[in-house]
Amino acid sequence: MFAFPNAAISGNTSVCNGNSANLSASGTGLYQWSTGASSSSISVTPTTPTSYTLTVDNTGCINTATITVNVGQYPTGTITGIDSICSGGNLTLTASGGGTYTWSTGATSVSLLVSPASPSNYSVIVSNGICADTAYHFVTVNPLPTVVVTGNILLCIGDSALLTASGAANYIWNTGNTMANVSVTPTTPTSYTVVGTNSNGCSNATAVSVNVSQYPNAQAWPDSSVCEGELVVIHASGGANYLWNTGSTTSSFIVLPSTTGSTMYTVTVSNGNCSSTALTTITVVPVPMVNARGDTTIVAGNSTLISASGGTSYSWYPSDGLSCITCSDPTAVPQITTKYYVIVRDENGCAVWDSVLVIVENECGDGLVHIPNAFSPDENGANDMIRIWVKGSCIKTLKFTIYDRWGNTVYESTDFNASWDGKYKNKLMDAGVFVYALSAALLNGDEIIKKGNITLVR
Repeated sequence: MFAFPNAAISGNTSVCNGNSANLSASGTGLYQWSTGASSSSISVTPTTPTSYTLTVDNTGCINTATITVNVGQYPTGTITGIDSICSGGNLTLTASGGGTYTWSTGATSVSLLVSPASPSNYSVIVSNGICADTAYHFVTVNPLPTVVVTGNILLCIGDSALLTASGAANYIWNTGNTMANVSVTPTTPTSYTVVGTNSNGCSNATAVSVNVSQYPNAQAWPDSSVCEGELVVIHASGGANYLWNTGSTTSSFIVLPSTTGSTMYTVTVSNGNCSSTALTTITVVPVPMVNARGDTTIVAGNSTLISASGGTSYSWYPSDGLSCITCSDPTAVPQITTKYYVIVRDENGCAVWDSVLVIVENECGDGLVHIPNAFSPDENGANDMIRIWVKGSCIKTLKFTIYDRWGNTVYESTDFNASWDGKYKNKLMDAGVFVYALSAALLNGDEIIKKGNITLVR
């Protein structure tokens, strides 16, 4: 008795049309395929689904096995979509021809939205079961035009500007104009946009703002008359920036007209690039021709006549020693050498000054004050008091103080005729030596300081 054989077939059960499948037999005995082959394995290339049978013969004991090889058709994959876009744009690619789709981006949808920044090649694997096809689609990326607008963007109200676009083949402005050039006359700050399209059909837009400024209301002042040598502040207003014909760039500045007669000052006042002008006229009146007389030398205490001419009013200073400070010819009695100044004004109010020098001989000095060094207050009518002797009239103020030997003040006076009778608190002091101090301020500003001893004799 023989064993019943075990018949089995292994191998590919699905192939794509035109491909081969390898089938292998197993089991103990002799093999016979339905294709007529008697080998343990065969290669078949079916064009339609086909069944293959294996017969295994083990000394008369027979067993069979069958396998069906399915045949799939290759798909024809395609990609539809435009093949050119503008930089920054996107497009949709659509695959067809199969049951499933796998894009080179990893997407598995039928349609794919792409936005390439540079020329790119996209592919998709189109599958029907195990059979697949690959389709390709190349996308060209065209650059956008660089649109530039030139022209005057700073206008004065009422003026026009010619704006010119470049960088593209065709243009359309937001004003509706389709030329490269457009003339605009805005009354307020306005933005203008132009879209430019190049030969590839790609478009780009740019905008330009045109600013509009008011013409300034230029004003300059004062129109006035001034005396020769007098400084004048002139002013301008009406705008943001100023430029005078002198070169000054401030709204106000000081001028000194150099000649008599009229001088015009012109200012250009601007707001942005809008400007207007104004002018002011300064008339220079000549000053009077003054003549001050009376330079002389006098002895202290004497007088002299000084005078001035050439005007309608006079003002002298300093006033010390003058008989009149508003007349043309005052009498001067100075105590010290003095330079008298006179301001002379004419009918226009223009003033000029001159001076007169009066030299005083035997002026005030240190020898103007004398103080004795001893006295005897015995009421005999001789040397009963210590008296200050003041010479002349040069002393303005003085202070005379007497101290005892312990430094106590026993007498003090500011009287020019000061005198001490030797008493302190109505009591006669004992004989002895006392100390005095005297300070005197002179009219010329000098100061006399004296110190010494006074002997009280009994």
